Amino acid sequence: MKIVYLITKSEIGGAQSHILELLKEGSRLGFEVSLISSPGGWLENQCVDLNIKFIPNKFFKNSYNPLNLFKSISLVRKIFKKEKPDIIHCHSGGGGFYGRLAALGLPVKKVFTVHGWSFRPGAPFFQRVVSFVAELLMKPLTDKVICVSNYDQNIGINSGVINKKSSIVIHNGVVVPEISENIDDKINIIFVGRLAPPKRQDIFLKTISLLSSDIKNKINVEILGDGLKRKDIENLCQNLGLQDLTSIESIPTEFMGQKYFHADILVLISDYEAFPMVIIEAMSYGVPVVTSSVGGIPEVVDSSVGLLIKKNTPEDFANALESLVLNSEERKQKGINARERIQANFTLEKMLGETFAVYSELMSENNLNRLDNDSKI
Repeated sequence: MKIVYLITKSEIGGAQSHILELLKEGSRLGFEVSLISSPGGWLENQCVDLNIKFIPNKFFKNSYNPLNLFKSISLVRKIFKKEKPDIIHCHSGGGGFYGRLAALGLPVKKVFTVHGWSFRPGAPFFQRVVSFVAELLMKPLTDKVICVSNYDQNIGINSGVINKKSSIVIHNGVVVPEISENIDDKINIIFVGRLAPPKRQDIFLKTISLLSSDIKNKINVEILGDGLKRKDIENLCQNLGLQDLTSIESIPTEFMGQKYFHADILVLISDYEAFPMVIIEAMSYGVPVVTSSVGGIPEVVDSSVGLLIKKNTPEDFANALESLVLNSEERKQKGINARERIQANFTLEKMLGETFAVYSELMSENNLNRLDNDSKI
């Protein structure tokens, strides 16, 4: 089987980490796998290190310029004709549009994974309109849509851009690590995420500023990530007088396990999410979660493994953090429950198995169609 994956951005992120695991599994199974994406990012470097074929498309940009769109799609179509894949698997809004349109009329099965709809509630009006129309146009060009949350599948079905029969929910998954007891003097609270929308490190810092001096003396605070809002976050940290309590750093993905191991609480505040990897990664280390109740997050987080906050206010998050900091037994039990939930429902093995089962199903349909056509000759 020959599979070409496609995503517009090769920077580090949840969707990119998801694709990397699919590439590695396809390669391990002996399939011929390759990736089309923008050049010069983290995902390209990973492919090079793993000797996985990376095909750059310099025209992948966040732009509605018609000429650029034409060049992007033309190059992707040229690649498809050269590579002759059995399956193309597109990820995220832009990648899904470019890939499925470029494959129009070609004898290839088209799979699209939704990592959050671009026309989601709360998105800018122009973006919602353009992306919704694009998804309607792509609907007849898609053989299977994979949603990473029930939340996204429901949005897609209710809006009419997908249907139940041609879509499936496959949650993200992680490798559950071996861990030992972590004993630190202070309670380590971490926020993991790009310093860019939809993440709200600004609300997190305001939350920390509201905590009492007694609570602040019990904790260490880390913001882990990088992005276009970094300077703003650093300035806010300074203005709130939290520079001695809070560190802000970007660390390589391979060292994130050490951060999760030493963490006592993960905080994720966001305006919207599909099904964030950082939550299941932290939970796999036995870390309880305090997070916004948005998108697919309630499908993995409830009161037994953390705290869901309905409104993104510093006051609500401060109250939640205070309760977990002061109650060590509750914090420990939620962490144990979190790890057990990931082991039971959200493993990488499960995610990979379900995704490659989709490929096998599509190829079986393809073979049946060929046999049917041959019998008519």
